[in-house]
Amino acid sequence: MQSRTASQQEMAVVTEHARQFAESIMNCRSSSAVQDGGQSTLLTSRVDALEDSVQDLHRQMGSINNKMDTFETTMAAIHDQLKAMKESNDKITTQMTNLELSINREFTEMESSLESSLDSRFTKMNTQITKMMNKHMKKMDLSMTSRFQDMNSRVDGLRSDMNSRFEEMTQKNDKTSIKMEAL
Repeated sequence: MQSRTASQQEMAVVTEHARQFAESIMNCRSSSAVQDGGQSTLLTSRVDALEDSVQDLHRQMGSINNKMDTFETTMAAIHDQLKAMKESNDKITTQMTNLELSINREFTEMESSLESSLDSRFTKMNTQITKMMNKHMKKMDLSMTSRFQDMNSRVDGLRSDMNSRFEEMTQKNDKTSIKMEAL
């Protein structure tokens, strides 16, 4: 920023010198012909001053040209850096896109694998639970059947016992009736 401001100031100085140079030339043209020796010296000093101004102007223009060349070189370097940065950015963008696609693909594969694994586990658990329930139900069924058979045996035993007691009582009753009739 400072070099740019300095270049602008130098341009203003060079422009002012160029204006003064043009004004000096105009003054020389408007001068009347040399009539005495003093005017010749004055004219020579003006020409010398004019030549000095031209040489100074030439040096300043050379300096400005050098600075402009440096500025153009700097701008070209900045342009090259920006171009390289854009290419690098494009590469990074491509890499990021590829990475995103790869991550998405891996997540999809993981999700599919996890779903398959969970489905398999749930199916296996369901099968195991069904087997356990069936086994438990069979045990309960056998236990209940055994208990019912035991109860049926007891009931049959009680019925048989009651029938034999009723027969005993009937026989006793019949004997008592016969004794009563005999009396």
